[in-house]
Amino acid sequence: MIGTLVAGISIFTGTFCHNYLLLLALRFFLGVGRYMTSTAMFILTVELVPTKQRNLVNGWASCLWVLGYPAAAGIGYFIPDWNYMFLTASIFYLITTLNVFFCIESPKFYLINNNEQAAKRAFKALAKLNDMELDLENVEILDAGSAKQREQSIKQQLMDFARYPTLRLESGILMSLWFVVAMFYYGFNFGWGTIVPDPRP
Repeated sequence: MIGTLVAGISIFTGTFCHNYLLLLALRFFLGVGRYMTSTAMFILTVELVPTKQRNLVNGWASCLWVLGYPAAAGIGYFIPDWNYMFLTASIFYLITTLNVFFCIESPKFYLINNNEQAAKRAFKALAKLNDMELDLENVEILDAGSAKQREQSIKQQLMDFARYPTLRLESGILMSLWFVVAMFYYGFNFGWGTIVPDPRP
C-alpha cells in the first residue's frame, strides 16, 4: 500500500510540476513506488496462485504492462500538454491499482511473523473467495520454521542454480530478454533520428 501511495502521489504531483529537476525527483519516487508495489504483488501471486497457473497469471500481468506503453503513446497523441498527461496517468493508475488496498495478505507472511490469528483470518478470507466455509477456531497452525531459518546465504542461493535446472533455464531466459529489450529501447531512443528523418525545418 505504501508503494502504491508513493507512486500515485508522484504521478499526480507531476500535473502541477513545471521544474525539470523536480520532475526528475518525482519520476524517481514513481519508480520506487512502482517497484515496491509490483514486487509485492508478484510475490503474493506466487504464494496464492496454484503452481500450474503461476506462469500464466504473471505472464498475463507482464503483457498488460507492455501493452500500457503503446496505449500511453496513443493517449498522449491527443493530449499535447504533458502536465495533463500526468493527470490522465494518475487516473488510470488509481483505477488499475485499487485492488492493492483490498488484496488479502499472505497467510505465510503472518505465520513467519508468529501472528496466527491474522493467518487464520487470511485463510478464511481465501476460503470465502472459493465459496467455502473454513472453521479454524480450535485448530492450531504451526509454521515449518522461523524467518531466520529460511534466510539463505549467497553461496546457498548460487547452489540452487546448480541444483534446479528449471530455475537456471528460466533465469537465463529472463536475463537475456531484459538485455535484448533494453538494447532495443536505448537503440531506438538515442538513434531515432537516423531511422526517421527529422520533420522539423
